[in-house]
Amino acid sequence: MQPTGSPTSGWSRPVILTAMSWPAVALDTPLRDLIGTSVVAEVADEAGTPHVLVARFAAGAKGVRVDHTMRIVETTDRLARRWGGALGSTLPQDTPLDAAFLALRHVRMSRAARPDVRWPALGGRTLAVTIALSVVAIGLLLSVLVDSADPALMAMVYGPLATAVFWPRRDGTASMAPGPRVLDDERELTPEAILELMPPATALSAQGPTPVDRADVVRAAYGELLGDVVYRIENSALFDASVPATQRFQLALLSWEPDADDADALATELEESFAAARSNAERLGLDHLPLTAREPAQRASRAAALALGTEQPAEREAAAGRAAELLSNLALYYLPTIDPGVASLVGERRAISS
Repeated sequence: MQPTGSPTSGWSRPVILTAMSWPAVALDTPLRDLIGTSVVAEVADEAGTPHVLVARFAAGAKGVRVDHTMRIVETTDRLARRWGGALGSTLPQDTPLDAAFLALRHVRMSRAARPDVRWPALGGRTLAVTIALSVVAIGLLLSVLVDSADPALMAMVYGPLATAVFWPRRDGTASMAPGPRVLDDERELTPEAILELMPPATALSAQGPTPVDRADVVRAAYGELLGDVVYRIENSALFDASVPATQRFQLALLSWEPDADDADALATELEESFAAARSNAERLGLDHLPLTAREPAQRASRAAALALGTEQPAEREAAAGRAAELLSNLALYYLPTIDPGVASLVGERRAISS
């Protein structure tokens, strides 16, 4: 077979593909069967825009840990063509592959394969911190050697600058945080070249996930968000039944019946209403809160993040207590209750006594 070329936007020379095709992965493969592997997939978002998705799977304490990132195919935007830092999620082991990413990324998968994927040795956030600290250290060293600036002033300048440049954003992208590298014969491939090496869609299972599978994925994804105290503060509209999009999703949850004759339609409504409610909540962010509650909620979010991130018990207790106090004073039913004794900090809201 003659080597084939591929589109190479942003490359100075063509990439030569040497492999016939990567092994196909059935779209209904349960995540437990993918542990220890990486997968690439052709997907389309809600607008029909094609993307290449890369994911890896590892055993987790509560299911399968999935690290995933996407890259758009047809664009001349250099930033859009870069892999962002991977997002991490945990899903039940029995979740089918395509259902997982329908819930996690709101994309529909047409084909998938197992390629040669190289992931960065350090996670995007860890590497970002390392680089940022290195920039600060170099700046301080230079200031001392040339005796041209106050070290404290240099730290104030370099610190925020380095963090802004290298720190990954919540959507998983970062200007210089590394993403995975999809290779063929040690050559990194463009999205177009990746698609060229993937097996045709006809080679994959056409069965797809069942309505129960699809509903389980949505419920698991929603459950994960319920346990994320920072997300609940910063995207509270998803948990406020007075918001129309959220009300529609909660109604879909209540209406879900696995044995119903129209289970497929009910699962579709559950998927679509969850995607709409989540997108609306993330668009609103803290703006959903009353104006006077936004600044205290932002401080509560930072305190909760500190409590979750520290390894010092005293610091965790103090930060969690501060977050609990701030949220309690706001007295908004759709904001979480903080329990410092729970690992996730998410406590159960007390019932109103008669």
